[in-house]
Amino acid sequence: MLPQPGGNLRSGCGRVGTLGPGRRAGQPGLACPCDTIAPVWSYLGAMTLLGGLGFDPAPMLISVAALSLGARRRKIILFATVLVLGTAAWGVAVTLVAGPAIRHVHWLALAESVPGLVAATLVAVALLAWGVVTLRTRWHRANLASIIDEGDAAASAPARQSRAASGIAAGPLPLLLVALAFIAVVLSDPPFPTAIVLSAHRSVVEVVLGFLIWAAVSQSPVVVLAVALSLGVGERFVVGSRRVMSRVAPLATMVVAGACVVAGAALLVWVAVRAAG
Repeated sequence: MLPQPGGNLRSGCGRVGTLGPGRRAGQPGLACPCDTIAPVWSYLGAMTLLGGLGFDPAPMLISVAALSLGARRRKIILFATVLVLGTAAWGVAVTLVAGPAIRHVHWLALAESVPGLVAATLVAVALLAWGVVTLRTRWHRANLASIIDEGDAAASAPARQSRAASGIAAGPLPLLLVALAFIAVVLSDPPFPTAIVLSAHRSVVEVVLGFLIWAAVSQSPVVVLAVALSLGVGERFVVGSRRVMSRVAPLATMVVAGACVVAGAALLVWVAVRAAG
């Protein structure tokens, strides 16, 4: 018997779809949801959001420290260029190599397996430990009443920054090595593997554009600094960024630490529920 309009039609993936009104057997039915790929603009928007979640001001702070010790503008511009393009190239390479395998991974089943639950427990404990230690440290620092201790801390902080930045400002090679180190460890940043999974079904051109957006957004502070330096307004940007960071950094640290405690606790609850089930 031929399927009637409004009846069922089995798609190529094995799911049962529905013949729309007025369609007859032999005509293409409605597309199966699993055969549908999100539009390009939706994919690029998701990559932009993931780049924001991977926001990293550390390269900009390193660049500011290097500039304060006499590093030339072109070194910072080269540093930012290598960091952004290298991160994008790394993401494209991993996606093209591992993409076919990633497409067939059942992520929920993997997360609920014994190795997945163990890994989730370790991550949850690490988040909780770091968040609690950071909150306690900030709390004790906020309650310090000794002016001498505050003076010692203020005197030792510039000394530490000066020692760390002096090696960076020595030449272009140290900055390039720092850029390569950031590129190498970006896989440990959860938004980056998420972007790889999201890109596994896209074309090569879309993957390249998506990871360029991810890298530019995640490294937007150093990108903005490089653009400011190329336009000749880098000094004002450096002064302004120092002022903003000195005011925002303590509060941002407390917020991030609190978020880590909440995320770690929630992850432990999820592990406990899955293990009990």
